[in-house]
Amino acid sequence: MLRMIGHRVSCAPFVHAREAFGIEKGRVVGVGVRAAAAAAAGGKEGEVSRSSEISIGSGSSGEFVKSLADLYPRLPCRHCKGLAEVSCDKCTGEGKLAKGGWHKKNPVDLDRIIGSKWTAMESTFGWRHFRVHSKRRGSGKDWFVEMSATCDESTRFWVNVKNLKERERWSMGWLQKREIIADKDTAFKLSCKACKGTGRLPCICTLHNPEELSLEIIEV
Repeated sequence: MLRMIGHRVSCAPFVHAREAFGIEKGRVVGVGVRAAAAAAAGGKEGEVSRSSEISIGSGSSGEFVKSLADLYPRLPCRHCKGLAEVSCDKCTGEGKLAKGGWHKKNPVDLDRIIGSKWTAMESTFGWRHFRVHSKRRGSGKDWFVEMSATCDESTRFWVNVKNLKERERWSMGWLQKREIIADKDTAFKLSCKACKGTGRLPCICTLHNPEELSLEIIEV
């Protein structure tokens, strides 16, 4: 009950209430929360640090907040192992994607294929450079060409024209070793747009997103 003394109001009951409930200088400390925080910190109830207390009026908006940084240490993200980035799932971390459509095929003109020069992307019968010696049609619609090694004409074999069109197996003309390596790295593949050719993507974990760092603060 408030006692009216003239035009003034006595605040003595509020002073006693403030002392009884631990309200001092704008800080509110609940007895149960204080004891729990002390137990988590390994001390007694009266030895709670300021960082583990629930404070009022400390923020700009005056809401109740409590930092969990002291009580719950951070753990590495299980997706990126703390690296803040993961392998691109579109290109499996390679940074490049196989070309499709026309870029994946060698243009083959059957009318002028005799005498044309070709390079095997993998060593075939010990050789890489070949010339088309002859052609014939199979039992169906498929065509076959007889390949003859440039440095050893006795080395000959038949290849389906469908295989000759595949850039991963054959390349038109006679390529040098450095050109073969360059073709394997770039000619058959395009830069991955998802990761911009890096093969890596930022981890979606909120621990690495500055906009989500507020999740470390819990409202009481």
